[in-house]
Amino acid sequence: MSIRLIRCNNSDPVTPFDDAVIFHSAKGHDYTGDKRGGVFYKVYDQLGYIRDNVNHKFILRSGMGMLYGRQFEIPENENLEFSVTSLAGKYCVVYVEVTNEFVDMTGETDENDEPIPSYDQVTVTAQLVYATDGYPTIGNTDIIANRYGTATMELYRFQVSAQGEIGDIIDRRYIYMPGIAEKARALDGTAIVNNRRLDNLIYSDKDLVRNTDHAYYADRATSLGLTGNSVNRNKIDDDLYLPNRGAHIVTCKMYQIKDANTTWTGGNTYTINGFPYSIDGKIIHAEIQGGDGTAACGYFLDDSLGGGISKLSLALRCNGGYKTGGSGDGSGIYVDLVFTDYKCKATVHGTNSVHIYGSLYLVLYIIGGSA
Repeated sequence: MSIRLIRCNNSDPVTPFDDAVIFHSAKGHDYTGDKRGGVFYKVYDQLGYIRDNVNHKFILRSGMGMLYGRQFEIPENENLEFSVTSLAGKYCVVYVEVTNEFVDMTGETDENDEPIPSYDQVTVTAQLVYATDGYPTIGNTDIIANRYGTATMELYRFQVSAQGEIGDIIDRRYIYMPGIAEKARALDGTAIVNNRRLDNLIYSDKDLVRNTDHAYYADRATSLGLTGNSVNRNKIDDDLYLPNRGAHIVTCKMYQIKDANTTWTGGNTYTINGFPYSIDGKIIHAEIQGGDGTAACGYFLDDSLGGGISKLSLALRCNGGYKTGGSGDGSGIYVDLVFTDYKCKATVHGTNSVHIYGSLYLVLYIIGGSA
């Protein structure tokens, strides 16, 4: 057994497999995934296509690609044609296939009676396969890790109609862009960015950024603040409380309680479906907003829907005038929202000459809760 020297003046001949390993590794690709091969950007027609539904053909255009380090091309100004005349209703896949086979020359000699070395024979073809019930599955062998076998790289998918026409084409090519190192898209935590380890900047298992001007949990704002002279000034607890500012972040939620196609009339009660019975947090203010000049603000008789509030009274400005009202004041226009049995009912106070048109929305201003 020995160690073989590659690419030196006194080394053994460089084999196609040696080149394939270098080319494949230089692109930084995963060995078995969808990016195991690709098409080179702006080389000829990038293995594009022509859909010829007049002659019922799928035409694969020129371009250059690479699969597991094996480079191939359809030369410039040349095409490959696939007939779909007999494929009505079929699901079709067009792909490139590269096969690496070992040719054993043991015992064979040349004209000088010198032994002929064994070698790898690589072939490449473009294929169209089809199936009746969905797109066919194409097998693949990692011919870097296993060296010998058949590797595949899918280019396009399409279905042929009952009339024999090619339908929408799904582009499955992966384009090699110049100057992009693929490994940079999947850096390890120990990688260096601007002289800092990546895992000191970004949590390795989450899309969370450390030590920035924003809380790193955008959805729950778990405690972390700014750096530098303002350490923790914007620290945010789970309930959206800023302990170092002594204040809450106010959130706003809007619910439609009336659509534009209905009319509310004084003296009537209307059921509102789909309104949440429980609100997480403490409601500090409520408004009704909507069309046709209606607007309102009001108060809760209890301090939180989550605590079992029974009623919210809001005064309405309607038909050009602002009118207030409360229990027993028949001249006013106001709405009681009553929450019972996981439903909400709206009672419009006032005479039956009062009409409320357009959409209405209940707007709640909330502090606390898990947000």
